[in-house]
Amino acid sequence: LVLIIVGLCAGGAMLGARHIVGASFTKIEAERAEREGERARRVLNQQLLALAATTRDYAFWSDAVDYVQGRKPSFMDDNFDAENLGYLRISEVLVFDARGRVLSSVVRPDGEAPLHAVSPERQRLLRPLVTPVLTSADPKTVLQTLRAVDGQLEIVVIAAVSHPDHAARGMQGASAMV
Repeated sequence: LVLIIVGLCAGGAMLGARHIVGASFTKIEAERAEREGERARRVLNQQLLALAATTRDYAFWSDAVDYVQGRKPSFMDDNFDAENLGYLRISEVLVFDARGRVLSSVVRPDGEAPLHAVSPERQRLLRPLVTPVLTSADPKTVLQTLRAVDGQLEIVVIAAVSHPDHAARGMQGASAMV
């Protein structure tokens, strides 16, 4: 009888300890997951802010306005070579006129492959994001978004192309960077 009571007490103590330890580990894992999620959110936000700053810098520039208006045809070649795209961590650049037509685009390929234009299919997927920028009355409109495409998370920023010194002239087009 004493052995049965001792056995039951020991078993109960073991189950209680297991429950306490298990709950502690669950709490620790949940806190860690929350910290890691917050860290990932901060990193993505930093990347979004950096891309937004770059997109705005290029879009609110007189050279971009001149390009959209057909007065600076070398704008894309002068500014978006493979080295600069890599340095800026930009995968794609598209420049649209005020009607939403793609004037030029460039994709930074993996490895040593040459730069090439954004595919028509990819342009079609990005066009709905450009429309709100092109239809805005504010010549400094910027759209920033994170979206999943084919299982990949991408950061997209689209800014209205407008002259930095002549905002009253309005939006002239849009620049998109991914």
